[in-house]
Amino acid sequence: MAEIFNKSSAMEMVGNDEELFSVLLQSFADVDFSPNTLSSLIKSGKKEEAASYVHRVKGAARQLALEKLAQSGQLLEDVLREKQTGNTDSLKEDFCLCYTESLAVIKDELTDR
Repeated sequence: MAEIFNKSSAMEMVGNDEELFSVLLQSFADVDFSPNTLSSLIKSGKKEEAASYVHRVKGAARQLALEKLAQSGQLLEDVLREKQTGNTDSLKEDFCLCYTESLAVIKDELTDR
């Protein structure tokens, strides 16, 4: 089962470089993502733009081993790009929930530094 934040895996990916890890944590905390923007893109039929919007967050999530968010993002992106079928609304809600959850964990991690 995917973890919200697999810190040991994230540290491995940056070669245990604490400074780089801190930069990535702050970069994720600064990501410009809004569930309302994503919803608007989807509702207005801009699936490719919505997929790109999700892709950016998913990429940042992968860099930090935010596993649940990365998986959720991949599922939503695949449906938006019509590579898979699925309920866009349900996947969007799950992705936004995972984002909120992940952001809280990252902010806690930054506070602890």
